[in-house]
Amino acid sequence: MEGVSDNKFVNMDETAVYFDTHHNYTISEKGAKTVSVPRGSSVNKRCIVCIAVAADGTKLPLFVIFKGAVNGSIANSLAQIMPVGMYDCIQPKGWMDNRVMELWKEKIWKPYVQNADKSVLLLDRMESHIHPNFIMLWIFLEVALYKYREVLHL
Repeated sequence: MEGVSDNKFVNMDETAVYFDTHHNYTISEKGAKTVSVPRGSSVNKRCIVCIAVAADGTKLPLFVIFKGAVNGSIANSLAQIMPVGMYDCIQPKGWMDNRVMELWKEKIWKPYVQNADKSVLLLDRMESHIHPNFIMLWIFLEVALYKYREVLHL
């Protein structure tokens, strides 16, 4: 990866974060007057968080995927509860798909690498990461994509 600076050599993956409202504490900005606690239904007690970190330790903004209807009540309330600097979206099943990956690219990746000559994005073999339409978008942006254990020659 000659010529790629460490801050543009990025690994991204998703992980589930489970809601557990049985604790006596929350995480919020110090001095906040109110703290919103998302509550899941008995079936949906999690969200998916996309975490991206560069080789130099730079953390890209978090991207959170919630389960729900795209124009439903959860979608309409996210702007009020999401901390500044985090991004979110709603997906009917609450996971990464091609539409959500496109949103991640637009909200997180493109602003981060907009002035870079070269960049590398490490991804696993999740279907939405290796979908042909998705790969063609990255080729257009001249991003080198690498899947774990297998190199895509673009």
